[in-house]
Amino acid sequence: MKKITPTLAFVIFVSIVMYHATPCFGQMRSGSMGMKGRHRPFNYELVSKYVANEIDMKSVDSKWHSISGVPVRLTPMGTPELMGVHNTVELKSVHTDKNIYIWATWPDRTESINKKMWIKRKDGSWMRSTDDEDRIGFIWEIDNSMVGFSRGRGRLALCHPDPQNPRKDVMSTKYTGGRADIWHWKAARTNPVGFSDDQYLDKKGRKSDSGESAYKDNKDKSGYVPAFMFASDKTTSPFLLASKAKPFDNGRFKSGDTLPSYILKAPTGDRADIKVYGIYKNGYWTVVFKRSLNTGHAMDVRFEPGKEYNFAAAVFDNAGDEHHLKSHLIRLFLEKVSR
Repeated sequence: MKKITPTLAFVIFVSIVMYHATPCFGQMRSGSMGMKGRHRPFNYELVSKYVANEIDMKSVDSKWHSISGVPVRLTPMGTPELMGVHNTVELKSVHTDKNIYIWATWPDRTESINKKMWIKRKDGSWMRSTDDEDRIGFIWEIDNSMVGFSRGRGRLALCHPDPQNPRKDVMSTKYTGGRADIWHWKAARTNPVGFSDDQYLDKKGRKSDSGESAYKDNKDKSGYVPAFMFASDKTTSPFLLASKAKPFDNGRFKSGDTLPSYILKAPTGDRADIKVYGIYKNGYWTVVFKRSLNTGHAMDVRFEPGKEYNFAAAVFDNAGDEHHLKSHLIRLFLEKVSR
């Protein structure tokens, strides 16, 4: 048998790594699992079952047990601290005549909900912590418009070097054309008010749908201290709701005291299309998404029973955009029931 030299071993190693490497929010591997039609190659198939009645968003431990799901493997986004970590998110879906529901659950050793908390220092100044938040995101191809998203074009599909910083990847449809719909659930900034952020992707990058966000930065004009605090001195929640906030009074705080870095409220307009219920229990996040089949907004994917939709998932564990686990391509098929 031919001897494996160090050079040959290195080439084999690199080939294996490149085979499994994937870009932001997923890229499928080459090959096929028998899917027919335009988007032949795919990695996972999820069927959305038709149900006659709307689902109770908070029934995450009961109603969903009878629904079949798909375990989707997640792989790291090339960050050293995540290398070698393999995770799985389980996805389920049902739909009614009006709405679609996506159920997602995944393991997480810690509940991260204290994003950039304000902390008062001993000298009286304020600083922000390095804490982030847990998140999950779905990116949907709109109207089969992104050439290459479902055909495995590697980093050219959605991720490419930032023109301003070649060492950093950015997401856009620069090389695919078309648009993508992004559902972006955030444990600290959107979950407390029952929504997922609604965003989209075009050739220039990631943008937010029209309307007001569920969160805004809690800082004054100087940027060095909070702008608001809890109306009640007894409140210790990591979430500061706009309805329970009052102007910041520095004299009320001592060294080591904390305040949330974001003020939360229900979003408005197109940005309020996706309702959620997320709960952390026994080392798992479970999040249920609810959205109209057709919002009527151009930057949202329109769902129709009997049709299929390509998407990918990403999970963030107390991390920012550059640190996440992501899936390969997933196909969602909406069951059509004859009546």
